[in-house]
Amino acid sequence: MHIAASVETALILAQAGFGLAMVPEFHVPQGMCRIPIPEAPSLSFGAFYPSAPEESDLLKAFLRQLRREISQQQADPK
Repeated sequence: MHIAASVETALILAQAGFGLAMVPEFHVPQGMCRIPIPEAPSLSFGAFYPSAPEESDLLKAFLRQLRREISQQQADPK
């Protein structure tokens, strides 16, 4: 077993045929086989930004798009 220094390194090694890589589902590139591990814990993540009295329009747009993308991923898992 080898612990890669990064997800990118693990994927490069797996794509080159040097074994397999255990990475979060959202890192699996097209063309690679995904084998779910039901016993594995869910990955939780969030968006973090400095608190401000008023959110900028750019931040609001980014958070809207992020919510849309997450909803779409949940509705259409690969």
